[in-house]
Parts: sequence; C-alpha cells; structure tokens
Amino acid sequence: MEIYNLKILPFLVLILLMVFGCKHDPTEMPDPGGGAEPCDTLNVTYQSTVFPILHQHCISCHVGTTPEAGLNFENYDDVAFTAQSGQLLGSIRHEPNYSPMPQNASKLSDCNISQIQKWIDDGTPNN
Repeated sequence: MEIYNLKILPFLVLILLMVFGCKHDPTEMPDPGGGAEPCDTLNVTYQSTVFPILHQHCISCHVGTTPEAGLNFENYDDVAFTAQSGQLLGSIRHEPNYSPMPQNASKLSDCNISQIQKWIDDGTPNN
C-alpha cells in the first residue's frame, strides 16, 4: 500500500499547486506601455501646445471684453505677461498665495503643467 501512495504523491502535489499556488489577478499585471502616455516637453510651442491647453481649461472664463481678472487668454500678450509674472504657473500648480486655476476644478495634469513650464523656461515664444 505504501508504494501506491508514493505514486499518487506527485499528482497530489501538482493539484495542490494548481489550486493554492499561483493565482492570476489581471489588475496586478504591469502595464506593458508604462502606464501613462508620454509627455512631450521637447516640441512645446505656444500655438500647438500651450494655447490648446488654455483653450480647453481656461478660455471659458478668460475671454471676451470683460474676462476674469482682466486676463483674456485669447490674446497672446496677456498670456505671456501672466506667464512671465509667475502668476500662470502659481495658479495652475495651486500654489499658496495664488488663485487655484482652473477655478473650482482639479489641477491640470502634470504633463500640461510641465509643458507650460517648458514654454515659460524657453522665454514664452509666440510660435
């Protein structure tokens, strides 16, 4: 009878490993793409990067003849002035002593903030 038990032992171990061993949980699998989309901070321009961000998140309040805080973000000169003063980054980063923008909304994505920072670091060119 002992020989019979020894022949079954490998099968029992295999069954136990299959049942209790490795479990596959797809929510814990690493993302092969690295998680987030890459953030392009090399090819930042006002026309193709900064203005579209402002248009999506800011223009609804900062537009027209009586824009919020007197800042018309359809006007490059107002945007550049606000950026160069530090007010734009302070507000979109939600830093202390700045009005957090967009107002009553969550902070812009880290990528958007990095792109605006790059544009400012490059001297706020109008291209």
